[in-house]
Amino acid sequence: MWIFPLGLQLTANAIIAAIIKNTSGFHADFAVWELVLFFAARPRLSWIVLGAFSVISSGSSSHTKGRYFPWWSSFMSQFIAEFILQLIALYIMGRTAHFATGRGYYLVHTDLYRSLPPGAHMMYSGALYYLIIGSFSWLLAIGLIIVAAGRFNIKNPKVGTAYVMFAITLSLTSVWLASWIFWVGFVRLAGPLYCPPKLIHQGVIWGTFSLLGTILGGGGGA
Repeated sequence: MWIFPLGLQLTANAIIAAIIKNTSGFHADFAVWELVLFFAARPRLSWIVLGAFSVISSGSSSHTKGRYFPWWSSFMSQFIAEFILQLIALYIMGRTAHFATGRGYYLVHTDLYRSLPPGAHMMYSGALYYLIIGSFSWLLAIGLIIVAAGRFNIKNPKVGTAYVMFAITLSLTSVWLASWIFWVGFVRLAGPLYCPPKLIHQGVIWGTFSLLGTILGGGGGA
């Protein structure tokens, strides 16, 4: 069920946000809930890996020409959870783009735009790319996945596989790429000021909760 990977991702975000806020000597101007939403905008890999595995068939099934797709349930759970997380991330991307628009940072012909550091260009461009291209491409990818699921059920798995791979490629070059541009820009803009505490702890928490989400998400079907 998709509720498990979604809930575990948000829980991991909340735990890490609490760690950052409560670290002695570390000053954060953001509330915990703001950090939870901010972390929702980070690029994740599990749904992409599961998408590649989802088209691999094994065993037998009465629905798909004797083929069985053991990873499909896990992929759909992760995909739905990722879609909801991306909707949450729209808040952060929207706020970033609104901030940049209000200050004229997107007016490329001005001296103000040219005076911005490269990190700012990346972060604001990533947010805008996410909102425009990313949102449209993500909706198209969802449609492709729905069509792919239907193709598997009507005994045409090769066509379904093509739709899934195209949807993943589309997502990689839109929302996933936009998230990376945004985050790389944010880190570059922050420079030495970006020094989140207990990085190893954060990595372990995100890795563990992502793995649990993958395992539990595939147990109940999509």
